[in-house]
Amino acid sequence: MKDLHYLPRFADRWSHLYLEYGTLEKDDNSLLFHDKNGLTPIPIDQVNLVFLGPGTKLTQSSTLAR
Repeated sequence: MKDLHYLPRFADRWSHLYLEYGTLEKDDNSLLFHDKNGLTPIPIDQVNLVFLGPGTKLTQSSTLAR
């Protein structure tokens, strides 16, 4: 478990994140979103809520080529 002093305060986190037209997958300690712009890591300890828009696919493990 992480030391609580290293975790960001709830007020410092992103309130929500909206994703569409891509693939959301789980990596080791983060989420990865792959779309036409490339691969974007999303730190899961910084996001409170993820909205999935049209054209979004979910995968259980990292399967996309990097």
